[in-house]
Amino acid sequence: MGHFTQASYGATFERGPWAGRTVAEAIAQARATGQLPPGLELNAMRMGDGRWAALNNRTLAVARGANLPGVHVKEVGEEAFNEFSRKLRDSDLSGPTERAVMRCK
Repeated sequence: MGHFTQASYGATFERGPWAGRTVAEAIAQARATGQLPPGLELNAMRMGDGRWAALNNRTLAVARGANLPGVHVKEVGEEAFNEFSRKLRDSDLSGPTERAVMRCK
């Protein structure tokens, strides 16, 4: 489905239609409907080896937490490379990771 570009992510969405709402709430809605909730879209960059690297890690966590098969990925392309690189650098990662942990306040 995709790899995380950060080692951890917050429990609450910070931007967009889900700002202020929790990842847990989105997972519950996704489980009930079998798809990402309205307003959430998985934005990712395709790596050279064909894997996807998510730029919105909370949305990837929702898709995984709800065990959603075949989530549509919006390919962001090379214009998002700076954001991709910054997320990896800020998390001290050398590349995307299969697992990330949710930070709780």
